[in-house]
Amino acid sequence: MPDDRVADGPTELASTPELKAGMEIGGYVIDGKIGEGGMGVVYGARHPRIGKRAAIKVLAPMYCGDATTVSRFEQEARLVNEIRHPNIVDVFQFGELPDRRSYFVMEWLEGEPLGARLERGPMTWNETVEILDVICDALEAAHEAGVIHRDLKSDNVYLVTSRGKRTVKLLDFGLAKLAGRGDPASIAKTRSGVLVGTPSYMSPEQARGKDIDTRTDIYSLGVLAYKMLTGKLPFAADNPMDMILAHLQTAPPDPSKLAPATPARLSRLVVQMMAKNADERPTLVEVRKLFADLRNAVSNPAIAAPAPAKHARTKTILIGASLFLAGVITLGIVWYTQVDSDEPHAKPAPPAEPVATATPPPAAPEPAAAAPAPAPPPPVDAAPIVEPAGSDVAPPTPAPPPTDPKKHRTKATDNSVGTWSVDPKTPGEIMIFIDRASTIELDGSVIANGSKGGRYSVAPGHHDVRVKTPARTAVNRSVDVEPGGTAVIRIGDAQSAPDESGSD
Repeated sequence: MPDDRVADGPTELASTPELKAGMEIGGYVIDGKIGEGGMGVVYGARHPRIGKRAAIKVLAPMYCGDATTVSRFEQEARLVNEIRHPNIVDVFQFGELPDRRSYFVMEWLEGEPLGARLERGPMTWNETVEILDVICDALEAAHEAGVIHRDLKSDNVYLVTSRGKRTVKLLDFGLAKLAGRGDPASIAKTRSGVLVGTPSYMSPEQARGKDIDTRTDIYSLGVLAYKMLTGKLPFAADNPMDMILAHLQTAPPDPSKLAPATPARLSRLVVQMMAKNADERPTLVEVRKLFADLRNAVSNPAIAAPAPAKHARTKTILIGASLFLAGVITLGIVWYTQVDSDEPHAKPAPPAEPVATATPPPAAPEPAAAAPAPAPPPPVDAAPIVEPAGSDVAPPTPAPPPTDPKKHRTKATDNSVGTWSVDPKTPGEIMIFIDRASTIELDGSVIANGSKGGRYSVAPGHHDVRVKTPARTAVNRSVDVEPGGTAVIRIGDAQSAPDESGSD
């Protein structure tokens, strides 16, 4: 009975170069062919004793006599073990068939190549960023080990599915270049003169046969990102030569024109990765930084909000400054008008803010023969009180309705002065001047906080004033105010005296 094992000899293998199911290679039994590339064929296999699955890549017979290709094939097995990254396919055995074809055994992957996935259409930008970030991490590890992939494309990225979760594996380091350590193969061409790499993903410097570095992988990664976002390659060509010319001469189109949902920053990054000049491409660190920013923007919408334009910020500042200046001018006019109201010819100034309505003078009595006198105006709040120059506090808020029937007054306090309501007969006023910001109490009620004084309209009669200044003993003053009269209280270092009540 014929035996299909490899051990039967090179003559049988030479006549039947494709390995048959049941053949034993390196301790693994072949299940069947699962893929084929330019340099060789990949078979599925299983260990007969422990049942471990594996993939076996066998170099094509046409390359077995080419020392450069064989060297590159062996190099792939060695490099992936030097890098040792979880997202780079693991190669754990290397050998040679009896007919001198080289092979190596690598881990078995469940899933599909990224190229097969893209045949069904483009990916969302979120999914694209997720996969590309893993590839970037694997490339960073390779570059740190001095390895340049040189053949990054959709068919060399594998989407692995395990227990409902997806991981990414980077494959095929057969064309990898050892940066700074010498390369047993020519950088750009094989001995047969065939250009190394895939034209659809090839960087301009690689296409020209020039010295390359890690930035050539960034260019190919940009082409891959473009295809993942749009479902198409950035350039269309009928043959490899036209494709290479496009990479050399044509600027890549904006991905967002074909995929409008692509964020503008991501679209610009992809175009920048495919810059003709390698110096203009971002580093892998910069690429991953933008990926992280995009993910954070999705999880935190506040981050995604664009910064205001420069002219908008300038406009906001100018409006704010104008409003502030208008407020200062208005306060100055109101204060000047109030101070000047002691003159006989002065007229009450209109209120600066709608916090109080000026108290009108009482109506003059009409002669007996005249028509009946108009009804007296309804009670109103006291006239606005403005602090003297030097005060840096804001106007008070409107006062609540009166609650004290004895003196018919209420207060409204903030960091400013108090606003008092009095009976609609001729009121008097108390003027208080303080050298420091203080708390002012009138008849036991706080009328101002952090104030240096002001003009306070009060009912005629006796009033008690108490001023509390930080780091100073409270000062008590008693004044009698006549109708239409003014009582003045000045408090400073010279006027400070111990609290007569003995308490603060």
